[in-house]
Amino acid sequence: MNELATRGIERNAIKRLKCLLSGVFSEAIRLGILDMGNPMREVRIPTMQLRSPAETQACSPEQVGAMLKSIIDPPKAVIAVFAYTELRKGEVAALRWENWRDALL
Repeated sequence: MNELATRGIERNAIKRLKCLLSGVFSEAIRLGILDMGNPMREVRIPTMQLRSPAETQACSPEQVGAMLKSIIDPPKAVIAVFAYTELRKGEVAALRWENWRDALL
């Protein structure tokens, strides 16, 4: 984690990586592949100055509407899901048609 911090990785990215690794180790323990405690439990996020997340800029409703008018499906549907649901990239990637029922996501 310290090495990542010195390379300028954002604080939230380091936190997510720690969470991911903890989940991997937990699953390995559950499956009997690893016979010890979760080593990520003792790992701490560095206290040194970490880079804050980059500022993002949201599109206005008018900009989203203009984009959607100029794009055909299926990319149009993906952009609409991103714009109107506030889901993150990984959450949108995990969506399946089964998640859409009775006009609800």
